[in-house]
Order: sequence, then structure tokens, then C-alpha cells
Amino acid sequence: MFKRIRYTRKIVALIGLTSFLFYAPNSTALAFTSSIPNGEKRPDEDKNFDSPGLADLADTAIGWITEFPGDLSIILKAEATIGGDNLLDTNSEFGELEELNAGDFAGVAAGVQWIAEDWPLMIRATVGYKFQWIDENAGKFGFARVPWEVVGYVGTTHHKVGLGASYQDDPLLRIRSTNLNLPLEDKEYYHDATGYIVEYIFLASERIAVNARYVFIEYDPENNNLKDVTGDHFGIGISYSYF
Repeated sequence: MFKRIRYTRKIVALIGLTSFLFYAPNSTALAFTSSIPNGEKRPDEDKNFDSPGLADLADTAIGWITEFPGDLSIILKAEATIGGDNLLDTNSEFGELEELNAGDFAGVAAGVQWIAEDWPLMIRATVGYKFQWIDENAGKFGFARVPWEVVGYVGTTHHKVGLGASYQDDPLLRIRSTNLNLPLEDKEYYHDATGYIVEYIFLASERIAVNARYVFIEYDPENNNLKDVTGDHFGIGISYSYF
């Protein structure tokens, strides 16, 4: 239940901030209300971490837009990745060894992109879903997580390099073996992880861009009997933006 509440708060915050960024330049006043009901405990309260509310985000955004005007758009992204430690092995129907790695295979995301009007600066903020799966006669195996990312870029009109951070929610290894000798269904949870992004992006047009990136990240299992795994990976992707 707490995880559901946490996701709801994050999604509401992203939608609220995005809406604000679109309409604030033509507005004289805005008001935001908290997305958490009175008296309800936040899942992160025990961590003694007081995150800013939407009103604080709005004030920050107002100051940023006033001082640094630019173009804001919605972006959709897709990428293919490779890398990371091996999580498990299985045999394919052709007898070949299949590997499930912590940095493979694909991801999709959506968010906002802001390009400064008077500075060689671009910022992207996205939320997505990253996954890999193996579906063989021996069973189904998968590793999935939800990355929240912010990357800042500098460069020319078409070529930019960026540095950023990736906060990955609920990494989950799912195992569903159909081996008749050892049927098994199991889930291995990993703690939320924070990684770092180095990226090159080529803006082919106002709407389409391609990128190459490297992400440094490590996953810490909740099960103390398992070892930490490195999820460092290389990826290439494509994105589409619209206003």
C-alpha cells in the first residue's frame, strides 16, 4: 500500500510541475495543494527526510523560468542497453546458454525537456520502465525497475553532452521455473538504487534525437544471502519531443 501511495505522489508531482511549467508564463498567480491527505504518514518519514511540497517546487520553477526563459516540451524515449553482472543462466530450447544480466535489455520513458533560450543548456526529466526477460522451456525469468532520471546537457544546437542521475525504484528479479524436476516461483527484491549517467545526444531535428549513454549503478539485494550486483551498462536510444 505504501508503495502505491509513493508512486501516486511522484506521478501527481510530475504532472503538477509539468502543467505549471506550461501555463505559468501566461499566469499571474498559481496555487498548489498537497497531494498527501492530512494525517497520513509518508513512507519516508522514518528516514527523517522532509521532501519539498508542490508549492515549493512551484516557487522554484517560477524563479527559474523568470530568470532563464526557454522552450519546454514533452518527450518520449526508447532505448536498448547491454551490460551488468550476470543474475542467472538458463538453457534455451536449442541448448544454448541464455544469460539474464543486470544492465540488459530495453527501456521506455516519458517526461519533459527544457531548452534554455539564451544559454547552451538543456535539461531532461523522465520516468520510465527498464526490463529484461527470458522466456524458454525451462521457465520465465525477468529483471525490472522504474528509473526516475534528470540529466543536464551543454553543447551546440545539434550536439550535446550531459551528466545526470538515475534513481531506480523497486528493482525486482522474478523467477518462474517450469522444470518438472524442480518447479519454482520466486521473487528477489533489491533496494532502491541511485546511479550516474554520462550521455551524448544528437538533436537531428526539433523533434527527433538519438543518444548514446553509459550508466553507473549497483543493486543491493534485500536478501542478505545474495551478493550486490553491478548494473553498469551502455545504451543507445531515440527520443521524440512535441510541444
